Amino acid sequence: MARSSDERWVVVVIRYTPCCDSDEFHLRSRAEWFSREAPHPLAVVGYTVHKPLRDQLEVVRFELPGGGVIEVYTNDGAVHRTFFDPAASPSASGSKRAAPS
Repeated sequence: MARSSDERWVVVVIRYTPCCDSDEFHLRSRAEWFSREAPHPLAVVGYTVHKPLRDQLEVVRFELPGGGVIEVYTNDGAVHRTFFDPAASPSASGSKRAAPS
């Protein structure tokens, strides 16, 4: 989905179908055998069968512009920002959930 400019961090998606029809987005370090994943997702998007997919909130992209900033862009035009400590491993620092900005 997205990588930091130094390639030490990546945002990955985990898709849950058909049981839940949702996507979870996680921050993961890229350290070969020592790679770690944050214990909590950055974002979780659930889908419903009651609306067409085009009418539902969807994550369109992530950006890691630097300085521990993660930007989440959704199809409604909103940008949500959250932060992490790039000096810590994700499993040690955890992740903070994105809040609307």
